Order: sequence, then C-alpha cells, then structure tokens
Amino acid sequence: MRFVLPGVAGPVKLLPLEALVTKEHSAVSLRTAARRGALMARKSANGDWLSSKRWVEEYVRDRWSTLRRPRKAVSPAVGAKTTKRQSQAKASAAKARKATRRASSPTKQRAS
Repeated sequence: MRFVLPGVAGPVKLLPLEALVTKEHSAVSLRTAARRGALMARKSANGDWLSSKRWVEEYVRDRWSTLRRPRKAVSPAVGAKTTKRQSQAKASAAKARKATRRASSPTKQRAS
C-alpha cells in the first residue's frame, strides 16, 4: 500500500509521510522537517503528518539551497586585519578629531 499510494494519488494529494519515504529521506527525517516547518505538511485529526509528493520534492530541492548561493563578499574594514600603518593613521585621525572638539567646545566660566 505504501508504494501504491503515491503513484495513484498524484502530486497534490495529501498522503501520510510514511508513504512518501525515499532512500534518501526516512519517515523520521520527513516528520522532523514537518515539525520544523521546513517541509509543508498538515497534521491529520488522528495525529499523523500528511504531505504531498510535490511538497516533498520542493523540500528536497530547497533543502540545501542556502549552501548553493554565493557568499557575500566581506568588506575589508570588517573582516580583514589592519596593518600597522593603517592603525597609526586611525589613531592620528582620532587624536585630530578629539583636538578639534576641544578647541571648538565652549568653556564654562565660573561665576565669582
């Protein structure tokens, strides 16, 4: 019965996950994916998970899709190490900003 149902039902009919098992995906892995929300599935009134052949195919196709996407390029400021000269330039720029702030800030006068 397990092998007959998917062939007779077609791609959109809801079937128990046990009927949609393949060599690569066991009933346990499909049930876990359904609980996580990775596999579109519905829970029947008696507590069995139901899914369609099409939904399982979509899950298998999209399962590792994030690993197939190209990675974003890391900007040099975020991930790269700075050289000694770059860190010295940053330090001198910070000192200059600090000196500029001191010079332009109004000084408080004491009331005598």
